[in-house]
This record gives sequence, C-alpha cells and structure tokens, in this order.
Amino acid sequence: MDSPAPQGDPSIVSVPEMLLENRIAEERSGWGRIRAWRRRKSRRLRDFLIIVGGTDLLVFALMRALPGVVSAIYGLSAIVLVTACFSWIMFFVVDDY
Repeated sequence: MDSPAPQGDPSIVSVPEMLLENRIAEERSGWGRIRAWRRRKSRRLRDFLIIVGGTDLLVFALMRALPGVVSAIYGLSAIVLVTACFSWIMFFVVDDY
C-alpha cells in the first residue's frame, strides 16, 4: 500500500478541487443555459386502443356472423385473452415510446 502524499506535493489528487474545476468549466461552456427538453407524450395508449379495439371489433363481428352459444363463448374468451395479453405487453413489457 502506498503511503499518503505529503502536503503541498503538486502530484496530489484532490477530488473537491477537480469537481470545482469541472463545475466552473461547465458554467463557462454555457451548458447550464440550455433548456431541458420536455418529455414527449407517449403513444402507447393510442396504439393499444387501436390494436385492441380493432381486434375486439373483428372478433365481435365474427361472433355476430356465426350465431351460436359456442361461438359466443369462444368470442368472449378471445376478447378477454387479446385484451389481457396486449395490455400486459404494451404497459409492462414495452418501454415508453
């Protein structure tokens, strides 16, 4: 292990002085005057409603075209499954875009 450098040694590293130099350089460069960008509005909800709404309407139209108890049960289960899967994908798996 190296022994500590003596006081006044020019090769000594001082973290507070380095941070102060960096802050001064940042202020001189004008970085603090740049306005931060506003966060862009997410399009996830719009895309979710288009995909799920369109798919659910298609399944509902098929349910109406093929009347019967079995097609109604399959249709309702397909609507629930599609809505649940796409809500999981769009709001838990996919990041904000």
